[in-house]
Amino acid sequence: MERLSKTGLVIPDRVPWGTHLCQFYETKDDLLEILVPYFREGIAAGESCLWITSNPISVEEASNALRAAVADLNQYLAKGLTAYLEQVRDNGSFVGELMARRKDGSMFQVEVLGRMTFDDRGRPIGTVASCFDLTARREAEARRQESETRYQTLVENVALGITLMDRNHKILAVNGAHARRMGRPLEKCIGHECYRVFEKGEAVCPHCPGTRAMETRKPEEVEIVGVRDDGTTYAARVQAFPVYSGQGGVDGFIEVVEDITDRKMEQDALRRANFCVEQASECIFWIDPGGQIVFANQKACEVLEYSREELMAGTVFDIDPSMTREQWAPHWEEIREKKSFVIESRHRTKSGNVFPVEVSVNAMTFDGREYNCAFVRDISERKETEKQLAHFSAIVSSSQDGIIGVSLDGFITSWNHGAEQLYGYTAAETIGEPVSMLLPLERFDETSRLLERVKRGGRIEHFDTVRRRKDGTPFDVSVTYSPIKDNNGHIIGASAIARDITDRKRTERELLHAKTAAEAASRAKSEFLANMSHEIRTPMTAILGFSDLLLAAAADEETSEACQIIKRNGEHLLHVINDILDLSKIEAGKHDMEFQSCSLQQLVSDVLSTMQVRADAKGLPLSVEFRGIFPDRIQTAPIRLRQILINLIGNAVKFTETGSVRVVVQNDATPSESRRIRFDIVDTGIGIAEDHVAMLFQPFSQIDGSAGRRFGGTGLGLAISKRLAQMLGGDIRVSSVLGEGTTFTVTIEAGTLSDADSPRPRAVTAERNGSPAAGPTALNCRILLVEDGPDNQRLIGFLLRKAGAEVTVVEDGKQAIEHIFREEEAGRSFDVILMDMQMPVLDGYGATRKLRGMGYQGPIIALTAHAMREDRQKCLDAGCDDYLTKPVNREEMLQLVAKVTAEGSRSEAPGCPIPEPST
Repeated sequence: MERLSKTGLVIPDRVPWGTHLCQFYETKDDLLEILVPYFREGIAAGESCLWITSNPISVEEASNALRAAVADLNQYLAKGLTAYLEQVRDNGSFVGELMARRKDGSMFQVEVLGRMTFDDRGRPIGTVASCFDLTARREAEARRQESETRYQTLVENVALGITLMDRNHKILAVNGAHARRMGRPLEKCIGHECYRVFEKGEAVCPHCPGTRAMETRKPEEVEIVGVRDDGTTYAARVQAFPVYSGQGGVDGFIEVVEDITDRKMEQDALRRANFCVEQASECIFWIDPGGQIVFANQKACEVLEYSREELMAGTVFDIDPSMTREQWAPHWEEIREKKSFVIESRHRTKSGNVFPVEVSVNAMTFDGREYNCAFVRDISERKETEKQLAHFSAIVSSSQDGIIGVSLDGFITSWNHGAEQLYGYTAAETIGEPVSMLLPLERFDETSRLLERVKRGGRIEHFDTVRRRKDGTPFDVSVTYSPIKDNNGHIIGASAIARDITDRKRTERELLHAKTAAEAASRAKSEFLANMSHEIRTPMTAILGFSDLLLAAAADEETSEACQIIKRNGEHLLHVINDILDLSKIEAGKHDMEFQSCSLQQLVSDVLSTMQVRADAKGLPLSVEFRGIFPDRIQTAPIRLRQILINLIGNAVKFTETGSVRVVVQNDATPSESRRIRFDIVDTGIGIAEDHVAMLFQPFSQIDGSAGRRFGGTGLGLAISKRLAQMLGGDIRVSSVLGEGTTFTVTIEAGTLSDADSPRPRAVTAERNGSPAAGPTALNCRILLVEDGPDNQRLIGFLLRKAGAEVTVVEDGKQAIEHIFREEEAGRSFDVILMDMQMPVLDGYGATRKLRGMGYQGPIIALTAHAMREDRQKCLDAGCDDYLTKPVNREEMLQLVAKVTAEGSRSEAPGCPIPEPST
């Protein structure tokens, strides 16, 4: 409880400092006596302190300021404090606001804070109160409220988003603009982390400027892409400002967000526009009325070889040599009047190069000033193209070929002078007319088919057809159709170039007639050779066959010598006809070249054995030498290679009287190269003069007619050998010294040398004393011999019967079929049929085909004097099982008959029932 000292000062009993102070004084009253003067001075010096007694109500003490401000303090208190004193008596204190009057008569509002004071016995004796003038406070509060209202209005209506956040990025306040931009109500923003509300992230955004602002203690700025509640995005510029605490720390930050989406779009549009201008393929200039260049794009700088600064410091007169200052004024007036037009001019580069340009001129006004916006295009290529087109146009106009333009629907669009000469129509008569007017009736659908191909981008070249002239006469032409395209590559028509080929067609017909005649002559030649072969070989069969029989039965030496002369001359005649047939086949491209794998060593050994007899007869040594490494086998046509070697070795033996004949086989190629085998036939004979070498390989030619009479021969052997060597991939060369000898060199291709790892072949020598020949082949079969020549019937029948066969002879194919039919019915079938292919009535080809058509399955062997390769195939195609040529070789015939009859015996029946042949 408080008490009132005798000085009137209220001293709380429980105030610690009062207790402490009393330790230095005997009583509180002693202390109060010292303090009261200071207390009174404090009240007097204060602004609104006073001491009020409650009974009666009067002011005992009051501050000088309060007494000066209030006109009648006791009257004011008596009127205004009565109610508050009642409250003090009830509650012990009071707080209230009162209206007071100043000495000048003005009223003002005061705040009164009062507390009851008591005496030692606890009786209230007065009140201590403080009065405060509220005028300034109220005015300040009004100003603050007005300021807050203005601020709130500003913050709420500004377009910027404003957010106050603490250090943890929790939103303390946010304005409506930001909340509306995000599509969220304010209550769903306050108290939440900003990155969950506005950024949709799971952690503080790494680019957040607020984090950096709190770290650096200075404003930070960044551009971001924000995300709204509906998922849409916006571009924003975010500024963050740190918020400081009273102790100098940072409590959070304020973010100011500016939506720059529209600005970014405008900037992007501006950049795109600027990019388009800078990247344009045309030069773009802005020129003012005085001819000054105020803008130039990058293309203009590149084309004119100036920097942008240099161009913008120059004038139109610097780059356009055709424009002068005197001409510019009327030109500007023309631009202003026409607004826009296109002209052709020239521009000059920094280096002085002048080139043609096309200028699109456009008058415009920008920021109140007039300009000429010029788009400039380099037309050098176009001018060159126009020049070429003019040149081509002159060529087209003067061309003798008919060159016309055709629309895709088939109408004539252009017509040159050559077309007038070709068709007889003028351009006026044809342009706009259907192109079918140039076609004969039977070819009316031709143009539509050609144009369909052109529409698909096709080109028809050198199409031979027929066209019709104005007078109705048809003529041969070669037409080329090509698509015509516009600048965009679209096909808009076709060009048709027609050339009169009447003379060419006539020449082709004449050539075709000549070719047909040549082919007929070739066929006639082949038929003649075939017939000649037949006519010679058929009697030769009898001559050589019977000479063998006579030679075997000769009783005296004179008869034996006569038979040998007959046989030797017959064989010579047979050799001649073989050479003629070989050459004929080579020239006709029908020579048999059967390539196969063979042993080189064995082939050379066989040739040596064959030729050894001739060499021995003249007492000449014959040897073979291998040089180099050779494979076990080579790939070639062994029959033709053997023919070449026999022919060359035979010639060497023939023309050598003393000395020797050597065959040297060489292989000088590496394993990775093509295998080329070389044969050198070296003799020590009569030799050949150098000027006669070129004649060696000509058919039917001999160096010296006397040599032909002396040594014999047709002059075909070397010609045939050379051509055969070329067909084997090689050639034949010759070197010779007259009177000393000759070397013929033969080369052939024989595959690769990848397997050429065999040792060098041993020297080959001929076997002079071979094993005795086997005896003649024995037969035990029934044979039907179909042969029209009596001599051959007798000879072949004799040889077959002597070998043990039963032989039946008929003269033509018809008799053969009838005889076979009768024998089949009687149960006596033939084991084999020897069928001559050239016979009267029905030849062997027809008879064989008819037999096979009737189901006959027995073996049939063809006998023919034709020796061409196609003759053998013709026999096999007719149905023959095998083939024998005339003159017939006895042993070969017997062995073949034995072979086919042995094969036939393994089947159940060589023949089969056949219907009776028609007559």
